[in-house]
Amino acid sequence: MRVKEVYEKLGEDYQLAISRLSKEERIEKYFLLFLKDGSFAELEKGFADGDMFVAFRAAHTLKGVCANLCLNTLSSYASILTEDLRNGANITHAKDCFPRFREEYLKVIDAITSSQ
Repeated sequence: MRVKEVYEKLGEDYQLAISRLSKEERIEKYFLLFLKDGSFAELEKGFADGDMFVAFRAAHTLKGVCANLCLNTLSSYASILTEDLRNGANITHAKDCFPRFREEYLKVIDAITSSQ
């Protein structure tokens, strides 16, 4: 996997990721785990089923994972969703923001899979 290429495609900070996670092999390992993670599917299911607690948990998980990987754009969207869904604070806004989150998520998935 070409880890640096993933960050370049996404316009994210490769050097920050290396400083946080120390080596490319570790980032690659976490990227591969990210591809298998079911949190995005849970987020979609939560929205589809109207279960905002499930959606909140999934958004919160994604926020942390993306922040740890220095995928800051996706982490920012996940943070918005998390705060909107926390205790039902602003469900309408969360539903409105979800399509943009999905678009960014799919960009990340594409960047990772195309760099393998």
